[in-house]
Amino acid sequence: MSGLRDFLQDIDRRYPPNTDFGYIRYLNNEHIIRLIEENQRLKYENSELKYESERLKIEFQDEIERLKIDRDTLLKLITIPPIIKCNNFSDLPENAGI
Repeated sequence: MSGLRDFLQDIDRRYPPNTDFGYIRYLNNEHIIRLIEENQRLKYENSELKYESERLKIEFQDEIERLKIDRDTLLKLITIPPIIKCNNFSDLPENAGI
């Protein structure tokens, strides 16, 4: 960045701002510098967003794995009563789950 600024300042010395070309060049230099600084700021924000995106991706993957484990644990804890073969509902025990 400083190399570009030095280059632009050298042009400003050759074409002083009190000339038409010098004034236009001065405005152009300032615009170029602002664009470069804005570009650097956006690159930094982009890298921050990528970092945050990766962090959230990992966090959600961990949460998904935790939920899978919880689901598997719950499925193991659920006891399904065995199917009882009978001809009459009155023959079923009270704890048959029906």
